[in-house]
Amino acid sequence: EFSYELINEPFEIGGVIYQPVLLDSSDNYNEESSAQSNCVKGYVGKCSSIVVSLRRGEGDEMERATLEYSLTYKTELKRVRIERIQSLGRFNSVLDSSWNQALFKLDERML
Repeated sequence: EFSYELINEPFEIGGVIYQPVLLDSSDNYNEESSAQSNCVKGYVGKCSSIVVSLRRGEGDEMERATLEYSLTYKTELKRVRIERIQSLGRFNSVLDSSWNQALFKLDERML
């Protein structure tokens, strides 16, 4: 529960509020897929991934990035490795550099 709350905690960068939302149900995946016009709803059963919707701004001005983190167990290290493997905008577009600081902040939180 602590990790869930930590992931979903909003943060601010340069006066802009970012709201991470951990996708944790079919409804969340379907809503994200509809809003982003992507195929993330197909990831709902992918147990080796954590998917987060990172939202900035609010109302009609809100933008989203859909992020996929991969979970792998490293036997030699005896720990789980978390790595961001996708970070895409609406219509699976490449995110511009204005997202970089927020992505790095969320990566730190995930680690």
